[in-house]
Amino acid sequence: MKSYTIFYFTIVIAMFVFGIYLIVSPDTSNIVSVGKENMVVVIDTTKRNSFPVNKLIGSIFVLSATVFALYFLKKNSKTNREKLTTQEQKIYELIKAKYSNKEIAAELYISISTVKTHVNNIYKKLGISSRKQIVDN
Repeated sequence: MKSYTIFYFTIVIAMFVFGIYLIVSPDTSNIVSVGKENMVVVIDTTKRNSFPVNKLIGSIFVLSATVFALYFLKKNSKTNREKLTTQEQKIYELIKAKYSNKEIAAELYISISTVKTHVNNIYKKLGISSRKQIVDN
């Protein structure tokens, strides 16, 4: 995993956790003062209908973290696929259609050895290890 990926992942988790904390934490916007003796908290009951700003900010953090994570995951999956050459993309689609190496070679007018080389390059670029992962994707 690349260092910038870990950094972004950490930021997203921090935003999400902080957002959840703000959402579930008690609303302290109603606290007027804290007495010095016996730590008595005086709550102004006239502010019961006040807008819970911390809940709004928490929701924004959670939503932002979720959107960023989904965008980042989608971008990375698309980037891996775009790394494939035109020939590799054709072979990828034929593998997805459950063609054998022999059938792919016949379809594209190339040798079986060349197909195997392309298949290995596809595996490396996509970080996978079997045809099943392509078919299931």
